[in-house]
Amino acid sequence: MKVSITLLGCFVVGVVLAFFSILPHSVLAFDFGTISNYLLYVLMFFVGVSIGVDESIVQIIKGLPKRALIGPFLTIVGTSVATIIVYYIMSVTGLLKGFDLSLKSTVTVNSALGYYSLSGILLTEAWGAQIGSIALLSNLFRELLTILFGPLISKYFGAHSLIASGGVTVTDTTMPIILKCCGNNAFALTMYSGIVINILVPFILAFLVSI
Repeated sequence: MKVSITLLGCFVVGVVLAFFSILPHSVLAFDFGTISNYLLYVLMFFVGVSIGVDESIVQIIKGLPKRALIGPFLTIVGTSVATIIVYYIMSVTGLLKGFDLSLKSTVTVNSALGYYSLSGILLTEAWGAQIGSIALLSNLFRELLTILFGPLISKYFGAHSLIASGGVTVTDTTMPIILKCCGNNAFALTMYSGIVINILVPFILAFLVSI
């Protein structure tokens, strides 16, 4: 929670400093697109290192029942299907009036599954600051809402739904609320789901941006 609030605070400060031209013009003249690309490369490098150095991953996967292995894939598909349904409902009811959001960009934003750092950088580079900011905030709020409403999600929809709600964040920030609500028995499934989604999300986002 503390990390999420800090990140949100940094984002707001950056917007304010740039909007009111408080930052020097030499800073505002930077090629932020190129900088974002390099930050993305560094981020993906450390994601790979963090996964590769964890020797327990194979043991975690071996200890899961076969039917549980499909969980993260259902999370990915379910998120996209739900996004499409909600998008069309909001379009028909006029709730999207005034917002320049296509179905493709909306699905892509939600396909980040809570990976706000990656989606913010990648989608800003691909479609501009507006979509990048939406990606950052919506995925950040996904994490915050999972933490805040974790007990209710677990109570009424079960452990699988709570793990799906956390997306990529279940291996770190939302892990405590999942274990608190679902018990330590949910640890293996939670770790497996988070690892698989962490690996797949960058490729999913890259594919959606390219089509």
